Amino acid sequence: MKTLNCTITILLGCICAVFTACKDDYPIVQPVTPYEKQYGEAAVVWEATHQSLFNFKGNPLYVQVSEESTNEDLAVFNTTKKYLFDTRGHLLIYNPINELVDASSGLTRGWGTTSDATRYSYGYDSAGRLAVVTETELGGTSVVYELKYGTHAVYVPFPFSFAGLPLFLLKGLVLVEGDNGFKYEFDGEKAVCETDSWMGIARTEYLFRNSYPSMCTKQLIRGDEVLQHEETVYAFGEKGVLLGMTTSARTNDDPDMVQKRSVVYASPWLQVQVTEVAYEAGLAQERTVYTYTEEGFLLSATKSDNEGNTASVHLNAYELDAQGNWTSAERAVEGYFNDYWPEGTMNLKQEFSYK
Repeated sequence: MKTLNCTITILLGCICAVFTACKDDYPIVQPVTPYEKQYGEAAVVWEATHQSLFNFKGNPLYVQVSEESTNEDLAVFNTTKKYLFDTRGHLLIYNPINELVDASSGLTRGWGTTSDATRYSYGYDSAGRLAVVTETELGGTSVVYELKYGTHAVYVPFPFSFAGLPLFLLKGLVLVEGDNGFKYEFDGEKAVCETDSWMGIARTEYLFRNSYPSMCTKQLIRGDEVLQHEETVYAFGEKGVLLGMTTSARTNDDPDMVQKRSVVYASPWLQVQVTEVAYEAGLAQERTVYTYTEEGFLLSATKSDNEGNTASVHLNAYELDAQGNWTSAERAVEGYFNDYWPEGTMNLKQEFSYK
């Protein structure tokens, strides 16, 4: 009996040892949340790497995004965007270029807005905060903006688009000054800037709630008259994720005519993905719904209005690299979708350099 008891004791000890070893060798792995997959360990979205804001995976140092669209007249629309990042994930250079190649003459010319022909470079301070922005128009002069920070914990919007993002927040920002006389200041309650032109004074003001912007008011003023008035209301989720915004605009020519545009963003992809856009102007209504692949790549978009007009974009095929970034794709555009996506076939290409 003693021998049997000893044998049982030894076996139980071995079994426990085996289970203990298995437990140590195969620890319980917590599932990765969509937020962590996109933004890593960043406490809030706006403190994550800049690559993650554009849904570039694997921390690439250089990205070139090219879109080539051929319309029914065989004219070719070329859009190229170049991004250069440092090893900490900061955006250093953003260079968008738009070209149109005429089918009959073969001539190439620029198209789009002025910002589409402007090169942007960014510098950072020792704390990794955006400190200097330089805008250089193609064939033109440069404007340099310097940013200063305080000790507050409010996420203040950068007063301009950041590499195409409609909203970019900077914690602690108190002042942006340009060598062209531009000034944007946060006083603890609101952030305000004014620019003067032949059209009048353009005034932008942000109000805040719970450390994030709650409303933006833009006005065009000439003398004592407000020519245009626009209000945007923002909604934020946990960790600073932008969930959506609604913009209402009117002019003094027809103050009863209010144009309203609502945008709902697909969490956790931030501004890169849009779930739905609804637009209203008097009796006219328009709605656009977007769907995406699991990797966050646009799968389809359908636009319709209250008069029965429709337009759509569909993904025909695409390829991914080892990091999960799409490298090539083909889309089909049916009907008028927007100025950047003419009806026809769109070929897309992304090039990545990870070292």
